[in-house]
Amino acid sequence: VDSGAYSRELMQRLCDVVSVAPENEAESNPNISSPRQQRASRTALHSLFRAWDGVKTVGSATATLVRLEDTALSAVVVGDSQFIVLRDNKIIYTSPVQEMAFNTPYQLAASDGNPANLEFQSPKDARKITLRDIREGDVVILGTDGLFDNLFLDEIKTVAKDVLSKEPPENAPFALAEALLGESFRASESATL
Repeated sequence: VDSGAYSRELMQRLCDVVSVAPENEAESNPNISSPRQQRASRTALHSLFRAWDGVKTVGSATATLVRLEDTALSAVVVGDSQFIVLRDNKIIYTSPVQEMAFNTPYQLAASDGNPANLEFQSPKDARKITLRDIREGDVVILGTDGLFDNLFLDEIKTVAKDVLSKEPPENAPFALAEALLGESFRASESATL
């Protein structure tokens, strides 16, 4: 069993969903006609529902999706994947995790791919978050427990400060992702806790 297959299919479907231009979605879906319905169709929750509904691979995953429109960030969080927002090298927001019990995070699973009838969640169980004051220069970092269990928030902030002070803006997202990946991997291999 490929434990990452479900996650990859979910994220590929999510990419497909969010890459559809809003006007094309309105044309292909007669239920979306008003400007308000068009805005609602672009929310993070709606996008996650549309992606999740078509996943066929058996498996499960946590998920965090953020969507920025003007200065508002809408997000949905399922499980222990999460995001933080940095402003002027200070953490101004950390999304909460969702757990049924300690170290038992909420998990999405294919709507018809759960033959053992295990307890899984759907996007309706997601925590919905809206931040209305996102500013130019804010940094949003998303990660799974592979990042947030291996690096303290201060370590993430230090890596971000270092990378952002050295990289031009067009290279910063990729360079920051690479640096955080490297640091979390090194920390995961560390013998000290």
